[in-house]
Amino acid sequence: MIGHTGGRTARKVLAAVATMVLAAGMLAATGSSAQARPETWPTFVQCPNKPNKGRLYAVVAAGPGKVWVVGSVKPCRTPTKRDMALIAELNDREGLAAEGPSNVYYKRTITGLFSRVVGLNAQTKRVCLADTPDSALDCYSVRVPERNGKLGVPVVNGRTTTADVHVTGLRGLCGTCW
Repeated sequence: MIGHTGGRTARKVLAAVATMVLAAGMLAATGSSAQARPETWPTFVQCPNKPNKGRLYAVVAAGPGKVWVVGSVKPCRTPTKRDMALIAELNDREGLAAEGPSNVYYKRTITGLFSRVVGLNAQTKRVCLADTPDSALDCYSVRVPERNGKLGVPVVNGRTTTADVHVTGLRGLCGTCW
């Protein structure tokens, strides 16, 4: 028998997976552009007296140098279509947008849930859900082994601190990507 909170989490994960499958089908049908113009770049939501909310429900190894991230986000105010949170990878020196679909647009996650696979690098120490370039809502400790220049399967060690998050690079930033 699944405990009271275990069933709720399982339903959220299933809803996120279903949302991802539907979104992938819609993107395939419409042929979404991968190029972003400055006027379509994502923006972060910030409120003076009310925090954004978010949580990573799971960060799971998904192959060499990749993790599957499942979580939820709720902005502190009504978002615009460009407002987002960001799945970021942090090392000892800096934070970067994770490779791939790291943008989590508030307006596109109707239920607030998201699910996606992102790429990491060998220097990654944490994977975080960043709500601004200088703060995170939740983080997991992750180590990506490397041997002979090839990335191994990431080792996820559970939740860790959200302190000292500074996302300085938005490599691969795509204003129209999921």
